[in-house]
Amino acid sequence: MKINLNRVIKDIEILSTFNATPGSGVTRLSYTKEDKMARNYIIEQMKAIGLKVWEDGYANLFGRREGKYTNLPVIRIGSHYDTVINGGSFDGCRSGICT
Repeated sequence: MKINLNRVIKDIEILSTFNATPGSGVTRLSYTKEDKMARNYIIEQMKAIGLKVWEDGYANLFGRREGKYTNLPVIRIGSHYDTVINGGSFDGCRSGICT
């Protein structure tokens, strides 16, 4: 599988706009309006690639795509999309986007 660098850059740029401190890094704290906007964007992207998407009671997102071979083990990938205060554009979202 090949990584689409343009998609990765676009997603990082878009997620960076969901920011409480423009001009001072990226701040997207859990349970804020910026967090909700980022979560909605991520849900849209997950659905666009055919994942069944759901959320638990703690704002964790899950996406599942059934594999061809149901007897094989499940592959799980985890990340976060919140940031520290005044973090960089890569804070929070880099590992999730790249997967």
